[in-house]
Amino acid sequence: MNKKTLLALSLSILSPVAFAGGYAGGNVSVLDYSENGFEDMSVTAAAAKLGFQATDHISGELRLGFGLNDDSATAMGEDISLEIDNYFGAYGRVGMPVGDFYPYAIAGFTRVELTAGITSMGVAMSDSGTSVSYGVGVDYNINEAVSLNAEYMNLYDRDAVEIGGFSVGATYHF
Repeated sequence: MNKKTLLALSLSILSPVAFAGGYAGGNVSVLDYSENGFEDMSVTAAAAKLGFQATDHISGELRLGFGLNDDSATAMGEDISLEIDNYFGAYGRVGMPVGDFYPYAIAGFTRVELTAGITSMGVAMSDSGTSVSYGVGVDYNINEAVSLNAEYMNLYDRDAVEIGGFSVGATYHF
């Protein structure tokens, strides 16, 4: 048996063990953007998540998201557009199983990249930043492998800018 075959066989045997407690899923969010001196704006975003349920009460996950649309508001007589280019976060979740429900609190860090522009002038500027994130949510277990999710999360809160909102999604548990 050559080394490549042995490695492939070993990985196939170990992979269920490595992913026990793991999960993957996605969420769609309606995020509100507020900044001092500007009208609030609202954008829709989608995120993929990959996590690991360490115990019945503690899990950790990574999320990668991107904006699906943009919004605009008026400031100083000009139309300002806003788009969430992408965001990436690492979070810890603490929860309590209650029958088929799993209410939880979530906290971590999120890096957000935005593009804002003045529509009439064709000028756009990108900016990014990292902030502490926190929220609450609930999972509903349809069966052992699939759950639905609803969550409110404050993704970004720094330098007079706040981004947060509600999301719904689904998760597959390995």
